[in-house]
Amino acid sequence: MVKPIYKILLSVISLISLLSCTAFKVDSKNNDLITYLDDFVITENPEDFNDFGGISGIDQINDSTYILVADSPTNPRLYSIRLKVENKKFNEVELLRKHQLQNLDNNKFYDLESIRYGEANNNYWLSSEGNIKQKQPAFIAKLSTNFKAVEHIEFKPPYTIENSQHNGMFEGLDIAKDGFWFANELPLKTDGNKPRLVDNYSPVRLAFYNFKTKNISNAYAVNLSRVKKIPLLPYFVNGVTEILQLSETNFLWLERSYSAGHKSKGNNVFLWLVTTKNATNVAKVKSLKNHKSKIKPAKKELLFDFNSIKPQLKQNIVDNIEGISFGPQLSNGNRSLILVSDNNFNSFAPQINQLILLELKL
Repeated sequence: MVKPIYKILLSVISLISLLSCTAFKVDSKNNDLITYLDDFVITENPEDFNDFGGISGIDQINDSTYILVADSPTNPRLYSIRLKVENKKFNEVELLRKHQLQNLDNNKFYDLESIRYGEANNNYWLSSEGNIKQKQPAFIAKLSTNFKAVEHIEFKPPYTIENSQHNGMFEGLDIAKDGFWFANELPLKTDGNKPRLVDNYSPVRLAFYNFKTKNISNAYAVNLSRVKKIPLLPYFVNGVTEILQLSETNFLWLERSYSAGHKSKGNNVFLWLVTTKNATNVAKVKSLKNHKSKIKPAKKELLFDFNSIKPQLKQNIVDNIEGISFGPQLSNGNRSLILVSDNNFNSFAPQINQLILLELKL
């Protein structure tokens, strides 16, 4: 006979399993807005690129040249890569050059998560999570055209060391004409809780830093989704790994959920449309959870579930997707998207350097 406590546990597990199967559905009106085209796995690295990996961000310089950032705090670096797309397929993938960062601040921790190319001034912008456990704050860095650090931007409260989650700070970044948008991976401690296996209040701030005023002028609460898969080992996480602005109020929002113990099947990746129109500007709000009833969050709609394309991928897995960029315009006039995975330098389990090509019909 099964004891009552075990019956309760089995019921809870069954409920969570049911939720995992029925949630995260793309609405029928959004079914055709994003289409899978192709993928490529970088498996052989030339001698000059034997340390290639840990790619956490990508951005387009021109139709065939892209810049990548490696998530390696002990050796922060960038890579130029040629990606040619023809007939909606990757026609050529070639590593071009490794770029060592220069003029770095020895008092800062360069745990780099995103890169954006500022076309207007031919410079680069990087986001860093810092190292909260070592009391090193997150920041945004500006690089010159020759990859020298020329500016480091930190932020006022609520972005303090005490209010930050370790490995949960600045992941998403996008450059605009008069400033930049950024998002931390996990909620600030006074804003909400980390995502769990059931729905939770887990808002992060999508914030805009104005170059002229040197302050955050706009910020909007975006609630993170719950963790998709039940972990088999005691670790799970879900957070935003990148943002990409489509219009004044619309953003592509990339979330990656990971549950330990599933080997190559632990990642669940989703691409959402976030709309800030009619959302509450929380730039001056100290705590989102303390003002929850007064805050209207940004609207969030699911556009694409990467699980849906696993059978079409060359290795039938979706790896740790962390970077997204616009790709070249396709022959039909639609924009393409290029996504890249962070293989964590294979430190936890066998992972791959994965590129995914999508068509965007927005």
